[in-house]
Amino acid sequence: LVPLTLSAPASLLSIKELLTAEAANKPLTATSLKEAVLSGQGGQLVFADTLPMLLSTFTSIELTPLFEEDFTSVIFYDSNGAWFGMIAKLKEEIDVAAAKTLIAKLEASADLANLYIQNPGTQVPAGFKDGKANNLPVRYLNFSKTGASLDYGWTSNNLLVISTSYNGIKAMLTKLGVQ
Repeated sequence: LVPLTLSAPASLLSIKELLTAEAANKPLTATSLKEAVLSGQGGQLVFADTLPMLLSTFTSIELTPLFEEDFTSVIFYDSNGAWFGMIAKLKEEIDVAAAKTLIAKLEASADLANLYIQNPGTQVPAGFKDGKANNLPVRYLNFSKTGASLDYGWTSNNLLVISTSYNGIKAMLTKLGVQ
């Protein structure tokens, strides 16, 4: 667990700078997953405020009623680079189908590259497809850079898992006990 504190007010730029700096601290093992706690001057960042900084498709107003404030950020390392990921939990009383419909809007987002620590290259023209990671249904989009893909899915206990690498989402799900 690595505490990461923004030196400037929370913004796309300050988050990217912090993740880029931390990504340079690659662990000795060839493949590893590092949990990172993102904080600002006011304490730990809130999911409903952070996702809209990364993807302008979303607003804090629509996410706040759906997701718990606390979320997990990770950096996954493999031979292709360092990859960002997020895990957020739906609030108990939320309509899961409505939340899934809302999050699916990310597939039309023009700023998906904001989720990446390094340039993922260009999106593969085929667009998002259905797939599986650790037997969990996911949606994914491949990019031209080796290892870069955007993968997201929902666990049975209503966790939204987003990763910028297929190997990253598999490692995240394994850590969550999803085989």
